[in-house]
Amino acid sequence: MQIEDAVSLCMKNGIKVYPVSSGRYHKIEYSLNSVPKQRYSKVLDTPKKVSDAMIKTYLYLAEKGVFV
Repeated sequence: MQIEDAVSLCMKNGIKVYPVSSGRYHKIEYSLNSVPKQRYSKVLDTPKKVSDAMIKTYLYLAEKGVFV
């Protein structure tokens, strides 16, 4: 699955993935319409790592079908 398809599928089903500040660093969080927000514990210290983590999260959520 391509990242564009994964993001589109997630957005259409109410899933949003975004970085949140955790001190000097960031963590990835996602929200689903009917489920509380989930925050991953991995600390990301560079913009590249944040971007890669967001891509992996979108792909994982789209392939897993969390919105079903």
